[in-house]
Amino acid sequence: MKPTRCTRLVLAVLLPGLFAACSGLLGPEITDDNIRQYLQARKSLDAKYPDAGKNADALTAEQKADMDALARAAGFENHAAYSALHTKLTLAYTVVEARQFVSQLEETKNKNLAEIEQKLNSPALPAETRAQLEASKKTIENQATQAKQTAQAVLGAASLAVDDKSAAAVQRHLAALRPLFLDSLKELGQP
Repeated sequence: MKPTRCTRLVLAVLLPGLFAACSGLLGPEITDDNIRQYLQARKSLDAKYPDAGKNADALTAEQKADMDALARAAGFENHAAYSALHTKLTLAYTVVEARQFVSQLEETKNKNLAEIEQKLNSPALPAETRAQLEASKKTIENQATQAKQTAQAVLGAASLAVDDKSAAAVQRHLAALRPLFLDSLKELGQP
């Protein structure tokens, strides 16, 4: 079975974040101000060190000191403080996206099932087409149930580390954060 977008999100983004949270590295409270700091630091760090996340072990002491300076210029104590916020933002972003996914999933499922029902109500519908539509209905229902269960598992796990206030702050900055997290998924080979 092909992994869903939500499953890929869990594997690529949430699990490393949960590991960090369980390791005691969970960052500070998420606020509008520190999201703006994060965006500023991320822009500077990505511009100067685009592969730092993949090659952290290969960074020299001078490069690490420069990364600290770039993080400080954006208002962080050092790069470690930036990274701690990044971890928590990853979790909060996952919560926001999973909530939206569940909401959109239900809407899409209901729309698709209504369209199929409308076609099934046609008395002139050939038996073979009727059987295909019935099979499609079952497939839609099964896939939606499976995707919803995955998304709810993500929500349950991530919500342990993300309060509603933090999720709301991420929601307000979603347009700026989404491309950064989606780019991270692309770097991991996720579509």
